[in-house]
Amino acid sequence: NTDQTVNTTLSNFARLDIFKGLTLNSQLTFVYSSNKKNFYEPSTTRTEGDGLASYSLYTRRNLSSDLYLSYFKTMENHEFTALAGQKVDYNRYEDMGLNAIGFGSDAIKVINNRYSQDEINGFTDLSANALISYFARFSYKFKKRYIISGSFSLDGSSRFGSENRFGFFPV
Repeated sequence: NTDQTVNTTLSNFARLDIFKGLTLNSQLTFVYSSNKKNFYEPSTTRTEGDGLASYSLYTRRNLSSDLYLSYFKTMENHEFTALAGQKVDYNRYEDMGLNAIGFGSDAIKVINNRYSQDEINGFTDLSANALISYFARFSYKFKKRYIISGSFSLDGSSRFGSENRFGFFPV
C-alpha cells in the first residue's frame, strides 16, 4: 500500500508605492495538489477469499490573482484608510478511482490485464469553478475615538445559480 502526495505553491507579490499613502499591491499564486493511492487487501483478510486492488488519483490546480489599491492618510486628529481591489480565482479538479476484485493470487497487487472486465470498476470526474470579486473598504477615525467604516464586495461565481451569477454584499 502506497500513498503519494505532492503539494506545490508558487506565489509572487509586488508592491508599488504610487505616492505617499497610496500603494498598488499585486499577488499571483498557483497551487498544485496531487494525491495518489495504491491499495491492496489480501485474500487472507477478506471474507470473500479473493484480493482487492484499488488505485485513486486526485489533482487540484488553483490559479488566483489579487490586485488592490490601499490608501492611508493621517492629518492631525483625522485618519483615513481605504482599500479597493479585485480577486480572480480558478480551480480545476480531476478525480479517478479504479478497483478490482476477484483475482485469487496475492502475488498480483495492482490492477492489470489479469482481471476480467467484470472484475474492474472505476470512475473519473472533471470539474472546475471560478470566482471574480470586486471589493472596497473605507474607514474614518476622528481623534482615534470616533470611527465610521463601511465595506462591500460584488462577487461572481460559477457556483452561484445560472440566473444569479453575481451577488452584492454590503457591510
